[in-house]
Amino acid sequence: MPAANLLPGRPSTEPVIYAYSEPSNPELSGLLKVGYTSRTVEERMHEHYPTLKPGIKPYHVEFAAPAMRADGTSWTTRCIGCSWTR
Repeated sequence: MPAANLLPGRPSTEPVIYAYSEPSNPELSGLLKVGYTSRTVEERMHEHYPTLKPGIKPYHVEFAAPAMRADGTSWTTRCIGCSWTR
């Protein structure tokens, strides 16, 4: 069997790891929520906050970066938690 059949191909999506804060929520002051998505961060944030009011957004994206390594594998938010506990 050819090696190409044994290894999964590179996914067509570009997964992203992101972190956001909720500046208007004093209970979450100083905390970040971390997420993973295969869509754009804006599309994912729209799912978190489907109804936006006029004015300032209830969230602020602090960080967004590709979650795919050069070899086509990706890492997830679980990997972040593992590295924090070491």
